[in-house]
Amino acid sequence: MSRKTKGSNRRENQRLKVARLYRKISNIRNDYTHKMTRYLVENYDIICMEDLNTQGMLRNHKLAKHISNAIWGRIRIQLKYKTEWYGKSTILVGRYFASSKLDYECGHKNEISLSDRKFTCQSCGRMIDRDLNAAKNIHREGLKLYSTGTVEYKRGAIVSHSL
Repeated sequence: MSRKTKGSNRRENQRLKVARLYRKISNIRNDYTHKMTRYLVENYDIICMEDLNTQGMLRNHKLAKHISNAIWGRIRIQLKYKTEWYGKSTILVGRYFASSKLDYECGHKNEISLSDRKFTCQSCGRMIDRDLNAAKNIHREGLKLYSTGTVEYKRGAIVSHSL
């Protein structure tokens, strides 16, 4: 569109083509998120997820485009209303819970950077993918919050008070 003359018919036609393309991409994303969240809600009774500060993460100019494309906020909203609808539970684990820095079995805390893709426990020597380790820690913490009763129960949804 930058090469088209402002106010011309060709520019308007190009603008409509771009708008159709963006609408198609948006519809594909919406369809995928609805299918994914429905699959999760139908197959799991309790869904544990980290309470991420996505607005703060968008301030990182290197990751902002990828984070906004991931539409984590929309996924969280869809999971919340679908778990209420199906009578299931969603547990939010606090954002300051160091899920990627703790070993999921022995609990030893390591300081790792974002560039480290493998988590290596200095205590027991276990090597595991950093994201898988974080997911197991969030799962364990969510179930702990659920079992100790430190969460609020209302209409099928569970919201943690430890945020």
